[in-house]
Amino acid sequence: MSHHSNVPPQSSPEKRNQLTNRLHPLPPPSRYGNPYHSMTTPVEEKQYTRASQRFSRIEAENSGNSLSGISQDNQGDKETVITHSNDDLGWFHGKIKVENAIQWSNNYRIQLLMLLMFIVGASTTVIFANNSAHTSVGLVCGGLITMVSSAAVIYTFVRQPTWRKHPNPIIFFRSLCDMCLVLILLSTELYKCTSLTCEAILPDTSCSATAGLTQFFLWASESWFFVMAIDMLSSLQSPFTDYKRNVRRYHAFVWITAIFTSLFLVSYPNWAGPSEFGYCWTRTRTRRQLSSSSETDPNMRHIELKALWKFNVQSWVLFYIWLIMFWIYAITVLYVAWKRLQSGLSETLRMRIRVLHSVTFYVIALIIYWGITFIIYVPYLTQTNPPEWIVQLMSFMITCKGYFDFVVWFQMNKSNDALTKGEKNKGANVDVDVDLSPQVNLALRCEVLYYTTTGIIQAVRDTQHLPPGASQQELYLQPQKMEESRDGSLGVDDYLLRTKSKGEPTKGTLFIDYCPHTFQTIREHFGIDTSQYISSLSRTTKERLSEGASGAFMFFSHDQQLIVKSMSNEESVFLRSIAAEYASFLLNNPDSLLTRFYGCHAIRLYGNTFNFVVMANLFSTDRVINRRYDIKGSYVNRSAKHPSKGKRVTCRHCNAKYVFGSTDAENCRARVGRHEPNVVLKDNDLTSRVRLDPCVAADLYDQLVKDATFLSRLGIMDYSLLLGVHNVEYTVSDMEHISANQELESMRQSQRKGLPRLMTGTRRANTVVGPSVYYFGIIDILQTWNMDKKLERFVKVKILGNDPDGISAIPSQAYCERFKRKMAEILSVATNDDDDTHDEAEALRAQSIRFI
Repeated sequence: MSHHSNVPPQSSPEKRNQLTNRLHPLPPPSRYGNPYHSMTTPVEEKQYTRASQRFSRIEAENSGNSLSGISQDNQGDKETVITHSNDDLGWFHGKIKVENAIQWSNNYRIQLLMLLMFIVGASTTVIFANNSAHTSVGLVCGGLITMVSSAAVIYTFVRQPTWRKHPNPIIFFRSLCDMCLVLILLSTELYKCTSLTCEAILPDTSCSATAGLTQFFLWASESWFFVMAIDMLSSLQSPFTDYKRNVRRYHAFVWITAIFTSLFLVSYPNWAGPSEFGYCWTRTRTRRQLSSSSETDPNMRHIELKALWKFNVQSWVLFYIWLIMFWIYAITVLYVAWKRLQSGLSETLRMRIRVLHSVTFYVIALIIYWGITFIIYVPYLTQTNPPEWIVQLMSFMITCKGYFDFVVWFQMNKSNDALTKGEKNKGANVDVDVDLSPQVNLALRCEVLYYTTTGIIQAVRDTQHLPPGASQQELYLQPQKMEESRDGSLGVDDYLLRTKSKGEPTKGTLFIDYCPHTFQTIREHFGIDTSQYISSLSRTTKERLSEGASGAFMFFSHDQQLIVKSMSNEESVFLRSIAAEYASFLLNNPDSLLTRFYGCHAIRLYGNTFNFVVMANLFSTDRVINRRYDIKGSYVNRSAKHPSKGKRVTCRHCNAKYVFGSTDAENCRARVGRHEPNVVLKDNDLTSRVRLDPCVAADLYDQLVKDATFLSRLGIMDYSLLLGVHNVEYTVSDMEHISANQELESMRQSQRKGLPRLMTGTRRANTVVGPSVYYFGIIDILQTWNMDKKLERFVKVKILGNDPDGISAIPSQAYCERFKRKMAEILSVATNDDDDTHDEAEALRAQSIRFI
């Protein structure tokens, strides 16, 4: 049943009580008390104070103004549409840097210098077109301009990290291809001048190989522009698209297609050879051959006119047709982007306008380039014997393409004053992680944050008005209006509710709240009231991609008690299908370590549906988590990977921030040597057992067995035990030192009766370091033993030859048994069937093999 937000008036208290208790009668309040309250021990009072101060500073940096509440007005049979009267994005302020337009005065001196060089090159080409040396002046002049332009782009890209933001890397690779193309053409021209008359001809084999390289870099250069259009469209469609992840696909597309077209040109008979402009590319029946044919046979004139447009079929098949398709696609993307930007948040709108201006300027610049080239090409085609200056000017335009990349590059970027003044070392310490992510993508993520938090807060408030049988509710969220007031901060009280009749077309972003009563029951069972829940989600922090392999987008509530994480549609459907059973299990097992889901939602934005889940944060504590383990029970590829060089990470020992792989990184204050990154460790990294009281360990193991059995019954596998370890440092008291020293002296006196000078190097330690608190939780509980996992197992076992017992992809029941054995091992718990461990392992192995 789908239920919109136009719900009936509030139900009676009796009905609300029935609604709350429909799954299971609520037990007495949880013994945990406040579910957001973290454990404390008096041992670390001073350390907690320092940690709290650090946490406060982080919150001050990552959070903005808070949201207070939502006003609501449900009126009979009308749809509720949420809009906002304030252009300010509140807590989103400061998360993105808005640049409204291109600064047309950027680097105007160097732009004027290169423009002068371009004019001089074109003039030189026309003046010295007819030269006695028979040198292609246009190719040389255009090639030199491209060499200088591309060198400037490459140099600034390498030396100025702030110039590496999107879409600059694409222009960088295009310039690199242009430089390589020109180097090949200049090398060919240089070989021609090995003879006195500059008319030496490359052998057929060498010319064919050179033609393949020319096709490779010419195709790759234009493909990078096509990639820019693809990247822009994907960023507009999905806020979870990450450029740094997609760049590998872009490279694969560009280089693979370039290799394919170049190999096709070289392998196809009589396609590679001297082109009409003198360099090796696609073999052409030259204009001189056409002219001589028409002179000997006047009837060939009309045939020649038709041949003018089709005498180079291979050039059209391998390049020109695709070039036209690339431009049509790019222009279409620009049109679609501008149409979609007619609605949306003003802050993200202005951010997108900056990127669209850059891409639009790039498109226009290259259209102008090819337009000028085509204008010159037309008279070249229509004349039987075109003047030599037209031929040379055409060669100049083909080889000077790097200049237009230069114009766009220095127009889009502003010079770094620090680097121009000679402070070059400062640029090496710039963190460019944010700059390397697409700005359009970042803006869309902020927009998703806006709609997600607003929708969740409103949906939670409206749940109490829903009838008991409602399985979902739908809200329509309106974007901000640019013309409305801009003063004040973003509060939920500032959201105004407008009502429209059902017959009136509804515009807005659809927000869906799934199983609202089920998740409300879970929240109430663990003592989370509505106001507390809304307060936690009123602001967000740490918006980032997940560290896991899924790459899911996630963010924390401002108090870091809740996590909002995206999930696949399959996971969302599965969670909704088991929601009632999952809630009943949690209510009957208040000590369960399963992930606590507090809400399941979806938004439909720009034609795509994004599913989110709200869950409790296991590490919601002021304590420093020194070690984090992800334990599955498997051992193949279950070792932690080091972060990539240049990434900013936290040391697991002293909690200091540092750049991983940096040569000037400081030594750790808490250990000998350099810092060690606090990455998530895995099964093979856990070499010590968990130290708990035997009774506590036994109770914990029993609960883990219940949880794993429940997941196995639902067909769930590939879950993990998330283990957090907090270490403390105890100082040995002076009295303990005195007694210890007396004991040590007595030991020395007794040893003097035997061998001399034995134990003279013995000293007492003044501190003891070890684990103080453990945090346990079972995560990733929405993966079933489906066809994807079965295929994964087949590939890893049959093709890669991995141990079938050691991989993560095994059936749910076998996974459960292996998981329980691993838990017993790390908790040092003796199970009743220890004597039958070998037989059970053999049976489990046989069961696993049947599913290969």
